[in-house]
Amino acid sequence: MKKAALLVLIVLVFMYLLLGAGVFHALEHEEEVEIREDIFAFHRRLRQRRNETVCRHLKHGCKAQKEAVGTAQPSCVPRDHMARIAESVADDVAVKFKDITGTGGECVDFRDTPIFLMTERELYEVIDRAVQATKHGLDPRSTAMESSPPQWEFAAALAFSITVVTTIGYGFVTPKTGAGMAFCVIYGLLGIPFMLAVLGGIGEIMANGVRRGTEALRRRRPGWLPRRVRRLVAGIFFVSGVTIFWLLPSIVVSHVEGWSYSESLYFSFISLSTIGFGDYVAGLQRGIQYWEPYRILMTMVFVVGLAFLATVFQLMSQGVQILEETVDKKTERELRRAVEVLELREQRRKRLKENSASVTASKCDLNETSSRV
Repeated sequence: MKKAALLVLIVLVFMYLLLGAGVFHALEHEEEVEIREDIFAFHRRLRQRRNETVCRHLKHGCKAQKEAVGTAQPSCVPRDHMARIAESVADDVAVKFKDITGTGGECVDFRDTPIFLMTERELYEVIDRAVQATKHGLDPRSTAMESSPPQWEFAAALAFSITVVTTIGYGFVTPKTGAGMAFCVIYGLLGIPFMLAVLGGIGEIMANGVRRGTEALRRRRPGWLPRRVRRLVAGIFFVSGVTIFWLLPSIVVSHVEGWSYSESLYFSFISLSTIGFGDYVAGLQRGIQYWEPYRILMTMVFVVGLAFLATVFQLMSQGVQILEETVDKKTERELRRAVEVLELREQRRKRLKENSASVTASKCDLNETSSRV
């Protein structure tokens, strides 16, 4: 593929990605906002219920706290009120008070007090909300003040579009509207071949670079064996690609996401190989203020990394082809030698036959001469 054609194809794919991001944002963002607001409102109701329950158990405790700190929302429970709370809750939760661990000081963190009594219907409502939030790429613990990033803002939608056409498909967030699902099918059918063509073109450029590097090293080191030169250049290319597209991005991901380096290496490999399990996904952590282009840049690094893998596979294919050609040439030489040996044997047999015939003729002539004499 010519560089001009590849450049035009890259521009077209980039415009196609922008189009996909805009359409996905338009189709999915509104529903995502509604889901997020619903989850946030649910958390607010839980906190309000918690505060009312604590205040009811403490009776005048919240009023005293409001006079002291200016808020009626309890941040902790005085220890001398713990017995009062234990008497007001159901007997089946009283045993939990024995396991309460304080945070130090004179009061216990309210999050350590067993103040919630829930019916089965209320428990399943909490579970359903958590499942609903997870399906929409939202951490179930998210609140309006601290949540995982929206997944259908334009930048996030652009990153999603890239995962579609590269077939990475993490699965952590998917279109939920009927129109979004239909568009995703059409978008993937048209976009995947374009992306494959781009990756193939980039991989071809990389492979040409490797060949040019091999030729340049041969000219500078004419005494080196060709096989040694090829292996050296291929090794440099492989180590450089692994460092640029796997090891270094994993360092960045580990620093930003707070993962261990081994977890980041695992995530990067799963992304580069387009396996895309979705158990680790960058840019989703709750409470982290991400740089806006972070996910897009990381995804683009993996896209170029896919081209690197395509180049590696292409070079491996060329190596296998060279090996096959070498084996074929060796087999051809052996066959030629075998044919030559057979021809030599046939010629020798013919000579022996001719010599035998001439000897026989000579004997006949001698016999005839002898009979005449």
